[in-house]
Amino acid sequence: MKKGEIRQGIITSYSFPNKGSFIEDDIKVTVKNALPGQKVTYQVTKKKHGMAIGRLISVDERADYETEKQFCDNFGECGSCLYQCCSYDAQLKLKEKQVLSLINGVCEGYTYDGAVPNPVKYRYRNKMEYTFGDEYKD
Repeated sequence: MKKGEIRQGIITSYSFPNKGSFIEDDIKVTVKNALPGQKVTYQVTKKKHGMAIGRLISVDERADYETEKQFCDNFGECGSCLYQCCSYDAQLKLKEKQVLSLINGVCEGYTYDGAVPNPVKYRYRNKMEYTFGDEYKD
Protein backbone atom coordinates (compact mmCIF):
# COMPACT_ATOMS: atom_id res chain seq x y z
CA MET A 1 0.00 0.00 0.00
CA LYS A 2 1.41 3.37 -1.07
CA LYS A 3 0.24 6.95 -0.88
CA GLY A 4 -1.84 7.83 -3.96
CA GLU A 5 -2.90 4.25 -4.66
CA ILE A 6 -6.54 3.57 -5.39
CA ARG A 7 -7.83 0.51 -3.53
CA GLN A 8 -11.01 -1.20 -2.37
CA GLY A 9 -12.16 -2.45 1.00
CA ILE A 10 -15.20 -3.40 3.07
CA ILE A 11 -15.87 -1.24 6.11
CA THR A 12 -16.06 -3.35 9.27
CA SER A 13 -16.06 -0.77 12.09
CA TYR A 14 -17.26 2.76 12.58
CA SER A 15 -16.35 5.65 14.89
CA PHE A 16 -17.09 9.31 15.48
CA PRO A 17 -17.12 11.49 13.40
CA ASN A 18 -18.30 9.37 10.47
CA LYS A 19 -15.12 7.35 10.04
CA GLY A 20 -15.33 3.82 8.71
CA SER A 21 -12.37 1.49 9.00
CA PHE A 22 -11.11 -2.00 8.28
CA ILE A 23 -7.89 -3.99 8.48
CA GLU A 24 -5.92 -4.72 5.31
CA ASP A 25 -2.52 -6.44 5.42
CA ASP A 26 -2.24 -5.72 9.19
CA ILE A 27 -2.84 -2.02 8.54
CA LYS A 28 -5.87 -0.17 9.91
CA VAL A 29 -7.38 1.84 7.06
CA THR A 30 -9.76 4.71 7.94
CA VAL A 31 -12.07 6.26 5.35
CA LYS A 32 -14.22 9.27 6.22
CA ASN A 33 -17.94 9.15 5.29
CA ALA A 34 -17.98 5.37 4.80
CA LEU A 35 -20.55 3.29 6.70
CA PRO A 36 -20.12 -0.23 8.11
CA GLY A 37 -20.86 -2.94 5.57
CA GLN A 38 -20.13 -0.79 2.52
CA LYS A 39 -17.62 -1.86 -0.11
CA VAL A 40 -15.72 1.29 -1.00
CA THR A 41 -13.11 2.50 -3.43
CA TYR A 42 -10.67 4.90 -1.80
CA GLN A 43 -7.40 6.67 -2.47
CA VAL A 44 -4.64 6.34 0.12
CA THR A 45 -3.80 9.86 1.32
CA LYS A 46 -1.58 9.01 4.29
CA LYS A 47 0.25 5.90 5.48
CA LYS A 48 2.50 5.43 8.47
CA HIS A 49 3.14 3.13 11.44
CA GLY A 50 0.48 0.49 10.82
CA MET A 51 -2.28 2.90 9.83
CA ALA A 52 -3.55 4.50 6.68
CA ILE A 53 -6.10 7.17 5.82
CA GLY A 54 -8.08 7.06 2.62
CA ARG A 55 -10.29 9.52 0.76
CA LEU A 56 -13.60 8.01 -0.31
CA ILE A 57 -13.93 7.85 -4.08
CA SER A 58 -17.07 5.75 -4.41
CA VAL A 59 -19.37 3.34 -2.62
CA ASP A 60 -19.34 0.22 -4.81
CA GLU A 61 -21.75 -1.90 -2.76
CA ARG A 62 -24.20 -0.57 -0.23
CA ALA A 63 -24.68 -2.06 3.23
CA ASP A 64 -27.77 -4.21 3.74
CA TYR A 65 -29.44 -1.57 5.97
CA GLU A 66 -29.16 1.13 3.27
CA THR A 67 -32.70 0.80 2.03
CA GLU A 68 -33.81 4.38 1.43
CA LYS A 69 -33.68 6.41 -1.76
CA GLN A 70 -31.69 9.64 -1.34
CA PHE A 71 -33.89 12.72 -1.66
CA CYS A 72 -31.11 15.30 -1.99
CA ASP A 73 -29.47 15.88 -5.37
CA ASN A 74 -26.15 16.69 -3.65
CA PHE A 75 -26.04 13.51 -1.55
CA GLY A 76 -22.50 12.19 -1.38
CA GLU A 77 -20.90 15.36 -2.70
CA CYS A 78 -21.29 17.86 0.13
CA GLY A 79 -20.42 15.50 3.00
CA SER A 80 -23.59 16.18 4.94
CA CYS A 81 -26.64 13.98 5.43
CA LEU A 82 -24.50 10.84 5.38
CA TYR A 83 -27.34 8.71 6.71
CA GLN A 84 -29.94 9.66 4.09
CA CYS A 85 -29.66 6.24 2.50
CA CYS A 86 -30.56 4.45 5.76
CA SER A 87 -33.91 3.91 7.40
CA TYR A 88 -34.49 6.20 10.35
CA ASP A 89 -34.17 3.27 12.78
CA ALA A 90 -30.78 2.35 11.27
CA GLN A 91 -29.68 5.99 11.56
CA LEU A 92 -30.52 6.02 15.27
CA LYS A 93 -28.63 2.76 15.85
CA LEU A 94 -25.51 4.05 14.09
CA LYS A 95 -25.59 7.30 16.04
CA GLU A 96 -26.22 5.51 19.34
CA LYS A 97 -23.15 3.33 18.78
CA GLN A 98 -21.04 6.43 18.19
CA VAL A 99 -22.34 8.14 21.34
CA LEU A 100 -21.83 5.03 23.47
CA SER A 101 -18.27 4.54 22.26
CA LEU A 102 -17.47 8.17 23.13
CA ILE A 103 -19.11 7.96 26.56
CA ASN A 104 -17.54 4.60 27.44
CA GLY A 105 -14.09 6.08 26.91
CA VAL A 106 -14.72 8.99 29.29
CA CYS A 107 -17.48 8.39 31.82
CA GLU A 108 -18.17 5.79 34.47
CA GLY A 109 -21.45 5.10 36.22
CA TYR A 110 -23.65 6.94 33.73
CA THR A 111 -27.18 6.09 32.70
CA TYR A 112 -27.86 6.25 28.98
CA ASP A 113 -31.55 6.36 28.12
CA GLY A 114 -31.07 5.95 24.39
CA ALA A 115 -31.67 8.23 21.45
CA VAL A 116 -34.92 10.17 21.33
CA PRO A 117 -36.38 10.01 17.81
CA ASN A 118 -37.23 13.30 16.13
CA PRO A 119 -40.85 13.37 14.91
CA VAL A 120 -39.66 15.30 11.84
CA LYS A 121 -37.43 12.94 9.85
CA TYR A 122 -36.52 15.14 6.87
CA ARG A 123 -35.60 18.76 6.24
CA TYR A 124 -35.29 19.67 9.91
CA ARG A 125 -31.84 21.27 9.81
CA ASN A 126 -31.65 24.97 10.55
CA LYS A 127 -27.90 25.53 10.45
CA MET A 128 -25.50 25.43 7.53
CA GLU A 129 -21.73 25.28 7.63
CA TYR A 130 -19.69 25.73 4.50
CA THR A 131 -16.28 24.18 4.16
CA PHE A 132 -13.93 25.06 1.36
CA GLY A 133 -11.04 22.84 0.39
CA ASP A 134 -9.22 21.18 -2.45
CA GLU A 135 -11.56 18.18 -2.91
CA TYR A 136 -11.65 18.73 -6.67
CA LYS A 137 -8.10 19.99 -7.05
CA ASP A 138 -6.05 17.56 -9.14
